[in-house]
Amino acid sequence: MIFVALSIYTNQISEVLMNHIQGSLIYEGKAKRVFACENPNRVLIEFKNDATAFNAKKRSEIDGKGRLNCKISAALFKLLELNGIPTHFLELQSETFMIADKINVIPLEVVIRNIATGSLCRETPINQGTILNPPLLDYYYKDDELGDPILTERRLKLLDLISTSQIEKIETITKTVNKILKEYFDDLDLLLVDFKLEFGFYSLGEIVIAEGENQKDENTVDEEKRVLISEIVIEGLEDHPDKERLEVIAYDAMLIRPGSKVTSEEVKKDLDRIYSTGWFSGAKIESLESA
Repeated sequence: MIFVALSIYTNQISEVLMNHIQGSLIYEGKAKRVFACENPNRVLIEFKNDATAFNAKKRSEIDGKGRLNCKISAALFKLLELNGIPTHFLELQSETFMIADKINVIPLEVVIRNIATGSLCRETPINQGTILNPPLLDYYYKDDELGDPILTERRLKLLDLISTSQIEKIETITKTVNKILKEYFDDLDLLLVDFKLEFGFYSLGEIVIAEGENQKDENTVDEEKRVLISEIVIEGLEDHPDKERLEVIAYDAMLIRPGSKVTSEEVKKDLDRIYSTGWFSGAKIESLESA
């Protein structure tokens, strides 16, 4: 059994949560938050104003950044879809939220470079501004703690994240996107130096371009000891006029259900999901031995 004790904000809830967020927080990254939707096959992606550099070692906040990034991302997704490139983008929900298909994100960053600059020039004797013909395509393993290391072809195969045919598919898509975007930005009198793409899988294995911060792989094996949950009891709302509705909000925010086998980390994540609803000023989850 787990016991959920809750305290309530007095008539306070985020307007954004009321208007847009249909479910619990799934994942929060450096630039975005990902929320569940009423449709289990979709997610709601919020673009934040947070600005990071050097793999989040340097942080700041820029007013309006989330709104601009959301609009730019949506415009580019639409451009790619019009040119036959598959993406998981569906539509804008507001100035800072977009709806997308739920996918399993591949932990790879695919960078294509048309002109030498940045890390390429720091790590090699290639001169800044050198035209790269053909463009250079690099893979990086997406992990901030490891510093997003560059992957050789053999390392990529060793990790076994994607098959050889999927690597070829990603490279074909990336090169096609580069051609589309170069023509698009040329018309705007802008020079496309380089860019990064991230990809994911639909349930049937189709590869699509994605916003990188999405739901983590649900098949990850957790070696921590799991405990069987027999019952969930929510208390602390006895005197609140909206007791039943708030109990439903708290319960729906949780992924743990009676019969679940969970780790302490999964319990902690459910606590975060309860807080993310915007209703509760205090919450704790305790385990109780059932008879």
